[in-house]
Amino acid sequence: MAERKSAKATKAKKKRWIQVLCPELFRNELIGEIPVTSPTSLIGRTVTVNLMGLTRDIKKQNTSIKFVISQIKGDNAVTDFYGYYLSPTSIRRLVRRGKEKIGFSVVLRTSDNKKIRIMPLMIPYNKVKSSVAVSFKKKAIASLRSYAEKTTFENMIKDLIINKLQRTMKSELKKIYPIRILEVAKLHIEKEKRPLEAGVELKAEELEEEKEIVEEKAEEAKEEAKTEEKTEEKKKVEHKEKKPGKEPKKEDKKQEEVSEAGEEKPKEESPSPEEDKAEEKA
Repeated sequence: MAERKSAKATKAKKKRWIQVLCPELFRNELIGEIPVTSPTSLIGRTVTVNLMGLTRDIKKQNTSIKFVISQIKGDNAVTDFYGYYLSPTSIRRLVRRGKEKIGFSVVLRTSDNKKIRIMPLMIPYNKVKSSVAVSFKKKAIASLRSYAEKTTFENMIKDLIINKLQRTMKSELKKIYPIRILEVAKLHIEKEKRPLEAGVELKAEELEEEKEIVEEKAEEAKEEAKTEEKTEEKKKVEHKEKKPGKEPKKEDKKQEEVSEAGEEKPKEESPSPEEDKAEEKA
């Protein structure tokens, strides 16, 4: 008979409840609890929270904040800020029918050497030309870079949450064209790349800038062609107005001659009786 293998009883590892806390920027509030066997396995995991729950502001219900667990302290998991995201449904509601959405992404470096990627979203009152959209992007990128160089990462996130960053950008860009809405669709920490990858990214950025310049020049050429067409049309209209009238036909000339010939000649005045008597005496 086959011998029965004795099943060894495996001891189940006990799980610990680890409390996940927000960073100091959000007053170390409790996000939630996670049961784990080894707390160190949580390092690197991300947690997404609705911003309304952290700020107690109902206007922030369409915004999400992503945290990444950086270290374990006892029964607490300490997190760092990773990203700020506007929900896609709220973006669709912002862009009404017949309106235009202008968006782009740019990599910035803060004063405390944090590399971030920000994606602003601009919605003007009416549809704009591509040249206006390009000038919007250039102005926004320049203002964001100058702002990031003078601001720390933490202060930048604070300004983003209280809408200070959006208001300053809107006040600068409305000088080009009136803007109805300006929001930040995304903001997250960009990973540091290796030298080879950084070189490839730099080349891609240069190519993108060259493409924008070519598009801008093409748009300017189109506008110049339109203005030239308008000036030519005006010249044609003026030339038609200045043209001498058509020569009258032969029939018209004959009618004019007949009318001139048919005019009565002025009658000669008959001499008075006194003049007749004077002539007879002479």
